[in-house]
Amino acid sequence: MFKARSATVTVDALYKGNPKKVNVIELEKTDEGWKIS
Repeated sequence: MFKARSATVTVDALYKGNPKKVNVIELEKTDEGWKIS
């Protein structure tokens, strides 16, 4: 399972070069795993 830090790093990598987009993304930990809310 992902740790919170791992999820954050993944989001930073996906949205590299667009910091404003990173700021509006939140991750929710669900029974199925991490999802973007």
